Amino acid sequence: MISALLLFSQLTQTAPFDTIEVSPISGIKVVYERDGLMDLDVWGADYEYPVVKPLPTSEVFRSRTILAKAFAKYPPGFIKRFLDRVYVVGDLIVGGYEYGATYSGRSLFIVDGGSARGFDDRFLEQSFHHEFSSVLFLEPKNQFPRQAWADINPTSFAYRGYDQVYADKKGEVDWEEQKPAWLRQGFVKRYSLTSMEEDLNTVAESVFGAGRSFWKLADKYPKILAKARLVILFYERLDAGFSEAKIRQYK
Repeated sequence: MISALLLFSQLTQTAPFDTIEVSPISGIKVVYERDGLMDLDVWGADYEYPVVKPLPTSEVFRSRTILAKAFAKYPPGFIKRFLDRVYVVGDLIVGGYEYGATYSGRSLFIVDGGSARGFDDRFLEQSFHHEFSSVLFLEPKNQFPRQAWADINPTSFAYRGYDQVYADKKGEVDWEEQKPAWLRQGFVKRYSLTSMEEDLNTVAESVFGAGRSFWKLADKYPKILAKARLVILFYERLDAGFSEAKIRQYK
């Protein structure tokens, strides 16, 4: 989802009805937002103040289960090196647009609006992998291989940004749309065309959260496979516990 810097004015003041746990798998805090009172400072004057809605009680168990599955796909201690907490909310709306997830510094914000609204188990898990890859991408000391990534793209390709991709569509945008032409060029979906960061996000969410169906796709399209392997190489350089053989078995 769209990445942005969100500054919380009450990070240390926990509302009494929030459910806060320390994950035994990742070692970080997970805050299930229950009262909708998180104070958010918007990242630019052009945007309206965000609306945060509580996570329904009925969704806490499901979110906990899905995050546990996502956390377990990383080597012990890896997530805690880069994250402090994950917030799970019922809705995050900015300027009339609903966000599925975003990040700020060492925190991730995942929206669980319920399966009936499209927030199924796979979407929620992929949201974590998607946003976490942004945190790793933006950490300078991690040295993401930008040139190697760019070299996989078509020679004349330039990322278009959100506005241009939207304008190209000339109507309602399905950011999840896939086309054989994009796959041949190394782009998982429409969202991948916006920026290198979002391109990485869509590959990372697929590598860790799409299961064997993604690897079937990657084995068919050489440039998708090349990007998947570059993601794994990037992660392997951060922790030797990652490997393609292991990751290909994830469901």
